Amino acid sequence: LTCQFIQLQQTTEQPSSFHKLILQQSEYIIWCEAEISRLKKENQYLRDQLLIKHLSNDLEELTLADKHKEQKGKGILLTDDNCFILQGENILHGETANAATGGVRFIKNRLYNLTAQIEIPGVKSFSVRAILDTGATTCCIDENFVPQEALEDNTFTVQFTGVNSKQDANKKLKYGQMIIGENQFRVPYTYAFPMYTYAFPMCLGGEIQMIIGCNFIRAMQGGLRIEGDTITFYKNVTTINTQQQAILSSFIEEINDLEYIQLQESVLYTAGPTPQNFKVKFQPIIDRLKEAGYIGEDPLKHWSKNK
Repeated sequence: LTCQFIQLQQTTEQPSSFHKLILQQSEYIIWCEAEISRLKKENQYLRDQLLIKHLSNDLEELTLADKHKEQKGKGILLTDDNCFILQGENILHGETANAATGGVRFIKNRLYNLTAQIEIPGVKSFSVRAILDTGATTCCIDENFVPQEALEDNTFTVQFTGVNSKQDANKKLKYGQMIIGENQFRVPYTYAFPMYTYAFPMCLGGEIQMIIGCNFIRAMQGGLRIEGDTITFYKNVTTINTQQQAILSSFIEEINDLEYIQLQESVLYTAGPTPQNFKVKFQPIIDRLKEAGYIGEDPLKHWSKNK
């Protein structure tokens, strides 16, 4: 028997159809990548257009809501006429300041300045320069700028304590009308005392004669919105708050506004017990400050040395 071995050689040549298929696949991949990029840009454009449409609709709704609220609210516009001009020892205000000659420096105190006209029955009306201070608990007025017949004794004495000063207030402004611009409000519960002294410099150069605090805003029984120099009060509020349990006593409904204000003030100025953990942590520091005279019964001990 004779055996013959036949050696097979593998060919390395690829058919022409295979090269054509690879080329087609490569071109298709490039086209797909370009199409994906185009669709991404188109998708982002449509998203932007949809966002612009939503924002435009929101703007129209807010504009209509503002127009509706303007019919209910009371707006007060604060302009630069409410700021003060300082010229040497003279204080100019409003149009008088605009007619001043050279050497005048315009000063803005960056506060919500307004002019309030007070009308009290049986008392000649008078005006004071006031600021709206949402950080003040209660309204205060400088008694030096108020006619004595417009004041009355308070039923209790309130002590206003500062870092280096303290001031007692035992008088308050009588009730009446307060006119701001073209709007009329009830005079809120307002304490009267000398607001500008060496020990109690509450105002800027003595030119702020009244501070309108949060008790005025609360007495409005509405809302407050500040936009730039425009302050809007809303007296008609449709939102109500409920409680998860029944009211145990109805005595709140039986007291009048004055009694309610006095009750709030008495709660505000009643000092409660100091927490034990606060005493343990800060009592040594408090004792050293008391020994040095910086806090305690006489906080003005070192204040008189200032010149």
